[in-house]
Amino acid sequence: MDILLHGPVLGKMLLHLESSPTALVEFGLLPIAKVLVLSGFGLAMANPYINILPAPSRRLLSKVIMISCKQLS
Repeated sequence: MDILLHGPVLGKMLLHLESSPTALVEFGLLPIAKVLVLSGFGLAMANPYINILPAPSRRLLSKVIMISCKQLS
């Protein structure tokens, strides 16, 4: 792999990932962990037992999410 084609910043990152297997695992799992944490926060806020968001706010949030999903597809 020619690292010069990717630029200096990406080249340094690729060299670091090639030298350390733990860095490769961290690089692969960190985005998944971020999504899971944010999903957990959303689940906690939308949970009626915790009641951070009242029912009208949850309905409005659902509408916003449905509209944004329709625009993405």
